[in-house]
Amino acid sequence: MKMTEISVLFKKQRSLIATSAILLSVMVCGANAEESIEVVRSGIPHDSLYDVAINGEIGFAVGNAGLLIETKDAGATWTQLERMGNQAFLAIASKGDRTLIAGQKGTIMSKTGDGAWETVETPFETRLMKIDFNASGLVVAVGEFGLIHRSKDGGSSWDTIIIDWMQYNDEGYEPHLYDVTVRDDNNVVVVGEF
Repeated sequence: MKMTEISVLFKKQRSLIATSAILLSVMVCGANAEESIEVVRSGIPHDSLYDVAINGEIGFAVGNAGLLIETKDAGATWTQLERMGNQAFLAIASKGDRTLIAGQKGTIMSKTGDGAWETVETPFETRLMKIDFNASGLVVAVGEFGLIHRSKDGGSSWDTIIIDWMQYNDEGYEPHLYDVTVRDDNNVVVVGEF
C-alpha cells in the first residue's frame, strides 16, 4: 500500500468519547416502533469502556486497565472476563472468527474462534486508538501523534507509515488519529484531529 492510498480525513473536534462502564441496548423495530433504551450491564465507578464489537452472537467490549467483557447473545447479557494486564484497551475489531484488541503502549491482543487470547508482538509502544483488518491479512492500527502502523501478514510483522503532516496543516502538527477502516480492496480510511 502506498501512502497515497490512505485517505486522511480530519475532524475539528476529538471524535473519541470515553464512555462509563455502562452498556446500553437500543432497539428500533420498524418505522412505527418506539425506541427503548435499557441498561444491560453497569460497572464500578472509574471503570470505562472505550469500544465494542459484536459479530453475530459473540461480542466483546474493552476498557481501562485490561477490562474485557463478553457477550454470547448479541449484547443481551455481558460477562466480565479476567483482566489481561493493566494497560487500557482502547479499540476492538471483529470479523469472521478473528478479533483484535489494541490499546496503550502498543498493546495488541488476538483471538481466533474459541481459542485463547494471545499477545501480538509489535515493535512500537505507541498508544493505539483504533485497529481494523481485512480477510487478506492487512491490519492497520492508528493512534497518538499521527502514527499509522501496518501489517500485511495478519500481525506477524509491522511497519510504520510516515506522513509528512506539513502537507495537511501549516504548523506540521501530528494529529491524534482516532479511527480506521480497512476495506476488502485494501483501501484504508483514517480519521483524526484537525
